[in-house]
Amino acid sequence: MKGYANTLSGYIDELPREHVLEILEDIDASTDRLTHYVEELMDVSRVEEGRFPVCTQLADSEKLIQTAFDDMQVMGIVNPFSSTVGPGASHIDVDPEKFVQLLVILVENAVKFSPEESPVEVIVQRSGQWIEGMVLDRGMGISEEDRPKVFDRFYQVEDTMHHSTPGMGLGLYIAREIVGAHGGTIACEPREGGGSIFRFKLPAAKQNA
Repeated sequence: MKGYANTLSGYIDELPREHVLEILEDIDASTDRLTHYVEELMDVSRVEEGRFPVCTQLADSEKLIQTAFDDMQVMGIVNPFSSTVGPGASHIDVDPEKFVQLLVILVENAVKFSPEESPVEVIVQRSGQWIEGMVLDRGMGISEEDRPKVFDRFYQVEDTMHHSTPGMGLGLYIAREIVGAHGGTIACEPREGGGSIFRFKLPAAKQNA
C-alpha cells in the first residue's frame, strides 16, 4: 500500500486515468485484506484470553445465511451461492453475529479451494437434538492427512497454488472456537464427486420450529 501511495504522490500527473484507478483499486483491496487479518488476530487474542462469549437468541436462519452471502458479495466474490433450510431449522438458537461470522469463514474457505465461479452450497437442517449446518463446495478437496489439522491455529494446506485468496491459517481455527463456544462440534469430510463438506452441529433450541 505504501508503494502504491508513493507512486500516486510522485507520478499522479503523469499516469493515465485508468492506471490511477487500477492503483486505487489495489490499495482498496489491500486495505480490506489488512483489516481482515487484524480482525482475525484480535479474535484469536480474545479466544486465548477467554473473552470469546456467545449471546444466543432465536434467530431466522435464512436471514443469517443471506447476510453471510451479502458479505461475500461485498468482498467481490463471484461464486454462485445457494442455501437450503430444512424443516425444524427455520429458527436457531445462536449468537447471530458469530453465526454469520462462522458462515463467512466457511464459505470463504470453500471459495479459496474452488475454481472461480464454482458453486458453494449452505445447508441448515434439524438432526435430532442438534442443528446441523453444512458448507459444500466442488473444489480441489482436502487430503485425508490435512483434514484433522485444518482447524489448528496458523495451519494452512500446503497446496497453496490452488488458493484464490491468501490467508494466515486463522479462519478455520476461529470457526472451531465459534462452534465450540455454542457447545457444538465441527469437522471436514470429502464430498462425493469431488470437493469438501464442512459440517458443524449446534444444540437445537427446544422452541425450534
